[in-house]
Amino acid sequence: RKSFQLKAEGKFLLGGTTATCPNNSLQKGHIIKDDRPPPKECLEMLYTRGDMVQSLPNVGLSLCGDDDLPNEACAYFASEEDVLQFQNRVEQQLDSDIPDEQLSNVVLPYAITFQAHPEYVTPTGIKVNYVNTVKLMEERGFISRETYQHACEDASRNFGTLTRDCLDATVSTAVVLGWFK
Repeated sequence: RKSFQLKAEGKFLLGGTTATCPNNSLQKGHIIKDDRPPPKECLEMLYTRGDMVQSLPNVGLSLCGDDDLPNEACAYFASEEDVLQFQNRVEQQLDSDIPDEQLSNVVLPYAITFQAHPEYVTPTGIKVNYVNTVKLMEERGFISRETYQHACEDASRNFGTLTRDCLDATVSTAVVLGWFK
């Protein structure tokens, strides 16, 4: 389990601005604020691979990460100009008292990716897929027995938080990409 600090753009897309989106408040690039709680600060997910995205193309934008895994969640836009427009919109929202209707149009990404595995966070996924994957990593010498045991215990102990964060991130992604109409 890794916990990643969401960047401003990550908070906007995954941290609550679109999560649990009642009445489809994000439609066709328009944001309507409501009484939802403030955005999440962190995203916790299960991560099991040694490979990772080290750099992004000019149309990619990191939403969260750390020094070891700089691009845990990423958004991809149609152009560099769209990335800059999106970043400017997020900055305006954070640093401004401009009425929402003047800030309503926002360029959205066409794809959002995760290096983690939200699919592990189901009763079967964690008890079978995650445990078997981590066990195989230990058997092949990628991690120690102690790390294997700690990872399994930690995932089980934090299953509720992992479930909430993975579900929120998945639903937010689906809303942003327009899968819920």
